[in-house]
Amino acid sequence: RAGSGDLPGAIADYDEAIRLSPSDPIPLRNRGIAYHLSGNHKRALEDFERLVLQEPSWAPSYPPRGICRWDTGDLDGALSDFTTALGLDPDLVEAWYFRGCVKRLKKMSKDAIADFDAALARDPAHLDARFRRAQCLSDLDDLRSALAEYDEVLRRRSDYAEALVNRGLVKGRVEDWNGAIADYDRAILVNP
Repeated sequence: RAGSGDLPGAIADYDEAIRLSPSDPIPLRNRGIAYHLSGNHKRALEDFERLVLQEPSWAPSYPPRGICRWDTGDLDGALSDFTTALGLDPDLVEAWYFRGCVKRLKKMSKDAIADFDAALARDPAHLDARFRRAQCLSDLDDLRSALAEYDEVLRRRSDYAEALVNRGLVKGRVEDWNGAIADYDRAILVNP
């Protein structure tokens, strides 16, 4: 039901699955995610805490708690969760990606690029990692590389409005005003 947007129904289904199989970590993880998506971060964190206690060596236990911590402003806790997940499973792409996002928020763009590179090494089609990498390059004033990265993102998905806006910003920084305006115009057409 979560896929159709019925989060209360999904939570009820996960309640039943947890009652029937209390040692199965997947319904607990999914219920925590459903609570998080519904805005009930307190209940989500309770489920994620229980999940980590129940399955401390299962890497997928940690990223949902990290995301919830990030959304509630606990960037250090989020960073810790993503790092723990990577210590358990260095191929967990979502942990590389989200840790990079948190590092960028903490003004650690150079370190974030390394995490996005690791995510892309494991999943070259991860468009959001490439997009966030471009943002970090822009943060570091490597505008030529940022433009090349945004170009690659838009080559793969031409309707990525946020990439168009960000590339427009970089084009403005290099005084390519016509290019910036063209990107903003396309972004408006794609996402009015």
